[in-house]
Amino acid sequence: MNLKSFNLLFLISASLLLFSCSQENPLEKNALSLSGSFLFYASYYSEKKLNSGYAHGGYDYGKCVEGEPGYSARYCQKLYKAIIEVAKKQNGLFKNITVNDLTEANAYYQVKGYYDNQTYIGISVVADPYQS
Repeated sequence: MNLKSFNLLFLISASLLLFSCSQENPLEKNALSLSGSFLFYASYYSEKKLNSGYAHGGYDYGKCVEGEPGYSARYCQKLYKAIIEVAKKQNGLFKNITVNDLTEANAYYQVKGYYDNQTYIGISVVADPYQS
């Protein structure tokens, strides 16, 4: 491999790395109170979808991220994917959220207080994104 090819390969690799690192986590990018509300409602409606219309109160997301015993990795992965579906259906601030964003510990712990506050307040009337 000649020097020009090596330099080109290095520049492409460095550019891809910088681009991937520059993607901001929507949970951190938006107001923490909005992120907390989004996580609560998205978790609530995702729980309803995954549990035949029964929701555990909107707190499964937090239990999954914290690795709570009794929450299987399989269920948590399904929950994360359902949360992403909710975000895409809402087509709002969180429409591009990923599983990596949802499970990033730093982002979760920044939002945790707002998310926990929502779980204590409980659900209010918000349109169910799974209802057509």
